[in-house]
Parts: sequence; C-alpha cells; structure tokens
Amino acid sequence: MREEDGAIVSGWLVQLLAILLVLGFIGYEGISIAMTHLSLDEDAREVAAAARSAYGGSREAEDAIEAGREVAELQGVVVVDVTETEQPPEVVFDLSKQASTLVIHRIGFLEDMTHARTSRRVQLTR
Repeated sequence: MREEDGAIVSGWLVQLLAILLVLGFIGYEGISIAMTHLSLDEDAREVAAAARSAYGGSREAEDAIEAGREVAELQGVVVVDVTETEQPPEVVFDLSKQASTLVIHRIGFLEDMTHARTSRRVQLTR
C-alpha cells in the first residue's frame, strides 16, 4: 500500500510542476509583451522631447527629425515613418518595438502581438 501512495504523490507533484512551468512560461511571455508596450510609450516621449529640444535650438525641422531618430536608435526603437506638416507645423514619428519573447514571436497568427506601435506628434512652434 505504501508504494502506491508514493506513486500517487509523485504523479501529483509532476503534474503540479508541469502546470506551474506552463503558467510561468505564459506569464513571462505576457509580461514581456506588456512591458514592451509600456516602454515604447516612454521611449516615444523621449523621442518627442529630443526632437522638441533640437528644434528649439536650431528652428530647423530636419534637426528635430534627426534628433528624434538618434534617440529612437539609442532606445532600440524602430522609426517606421516620419511625417512633417506645414500647417500646423509639426513632425509625427511612427515608432515600433519588438517584444523579446521566447515563442510567441515565432507563431504566425500571434506574432503581431509582439510588435508594439505608437505615434508621437511634436509641435514645432515658431
């Protein structure tokens, strides 16, 4: 009878360990995606602040765009597009960042979840 009890407990512990591993893996993937989305928002603020500061010093939109691109590169953010408008004078940065996941970014229909995207408008006041 004692050997059967040990087998039952061992089987139960293995199942519990497997469940905890799966939950930990799912949690890691989810937290990685969430943190990427949150950090991209902060990175976008820094890109906009650098662009605003560069524009304030030179009054050239190209300097603002270049400063924004440099900060984005330092932050590991991809500048997808930069649009400059005359009325109102502003620059719009479209930014993207890839979450570092273990598996989700390799699964076709889930891959889009790992790409965080945002836009940031920078008013160029004259």
